[in-house]
This record gives sequence, C-alpha cells and structure tokens, in this order.
Amino acid sequence: MFKEVLGAESIMMGFCDPNCNAHGPNEFFGLEDLHKGIRAAARFLEKMAKGWFVSSRRAAPFLAPRRRRRG
Repeated sequence: MFKEVLGAESIMMGFCDPNCNAHGPNEFFGLEDLHKGIRAAARFLEKMAKGWFVSSRRAAPFLAPRRRRRG
C-alpha cells in the first residue's frame, strides 16, 4: 500500500535480539534493542539524506531513481 499511495519503496529494519522469541507467546523487546534501533534508523536516514545509497542503481537498485519509459 505504501508504494501504491506514495509511489515509493519501503524498507523494513529489524532490531530485536535473535533470542527475543519473535511472535511467540513470551515475545519480548529489550530497551537496549530499542535504543540501538533508534540510533541505527537515525544513521540510516542521515546517510539517505547525504545520498549514500543512490550513487549506483547496481549498488542499491531499490533506492536509485527509476527512468520513465516512453510510449
């Protein structure tokens, strides 16, 4: 839906510990994982703003601008 409405790709980032029992009845998410996730997301957005991921369509095909087809 994100792509349909905004025309942009989406990125999923997982931040929980491998032993967090994801989707289990005793699933948990530690505060340390939350803080690491916040820092990682901030660094990612900073690098996106600086254009780190769009220099080459081959290096990051999902982020590089797409060419419009004629016809």
